[in-house]
Amino acid sequence: MHQRISKLEEQVATLVVDVAVIKSNYATRHDVEGLRAEMHQSMSGLNDKIHISMYDMQAKIASQTRWLCSVIFVALGLGLSIAKIIF
Repeated sequence: MHQRISKLEEQVATLVVDVAVIKSNYATRHDVEGLRAEMHQSMSGLNDKIHISMYDMQAKIASQTRWLCSVIFVALGLGLSIAKIIF
């Protein structure tokens, strides 16, 4: 009987160590909430950067479109003038 109790005590001691290792490796609710808040801030910052980049890109595309239309109209006018002179 004494031998069984000592074996059981050894197994319980091993379980205590295993549970301590498990507790040290897993995240607590506080850790998860902190990580969630940090990720929310990061995503918010990324969203702001994306919106700014998209606004800049739209402004550049609008500028390029105006420039392209101007070039097309100038080329059209030049072509019509040359055609009028030739014919």
